[in-house]
Amino acid sequence: RAKDGRSVVGSGREARGVQFLVEGLRRQKRHRIYRSLLLQPVYYRTPETVEDFVYLRNMCARVNGEFNDFFSLTLELYQDTAMAVSYERSSWFQDVFPYRMRGAHDVILHFASAWREQAGVAKRLLSRHEFQQFMETLLAQVGSGWTKEFREMGSKRLAQTILQEMISWGMAAVEPDTGLIRLLSALFRLGGRYPVDYVAGGRQSGRK
Repeated sequence: RAKDGRSVVGSGREARGVQFLVEGLRRQKRHRIYRSLLLQPVYYRTPETVEDFVYLRNMCARVNGEFNDFFSLTLELYQDTAMAVSYERSSWFQDVFPYRMRGAHDVILHFASAWREQAGVAKRLLSRHEFQQFMETLLAQVGSGWTKEFREMGSKRLAQTILQEMISWGMAAVEPDTGLIRLLSALFRLGGRYPVDYVAGGRQSGRK
């Protein structure tokens, strides 16, 4: 009631309206984050998604629980990266990484392990020439178990094909100003090497 005795109307309605608006914005944010996690291979922290990552840190258990219940997925949340991953092949998605029938994925798994061991994850920027040289070395070292397509592919085409596959899975990007290749965090989430009893020309590559 106002000081002059008049009743103040609308204040409760306005409060409910503000609460409804706030709840609506929260739902929009949650839906946007869920769509990003389900429709993108990787969700990265950028200046535009800082608040989304605050939400994910605060609501990690809830998001992970819902993803597990509805999609049999697990939320993996790091400082600047979020991914919905499956430890078993999920029937919800037509395209997954790694997929055993796609030879490029074997190559990328070998690339990730070899880069970690030889260059370290701290080095993330390289020229296209360096990328192609690394692919040539990788082919010589571990290419015996790759599919025939990738074993016999020319080094330039091999580098281009693998780079495009990495980009499509959020594992690499090309800097627009310099043209340098930036290796992204998702690339180092996985790795692959041959089993200890592998014989060149015999068994196929294994993953871990």
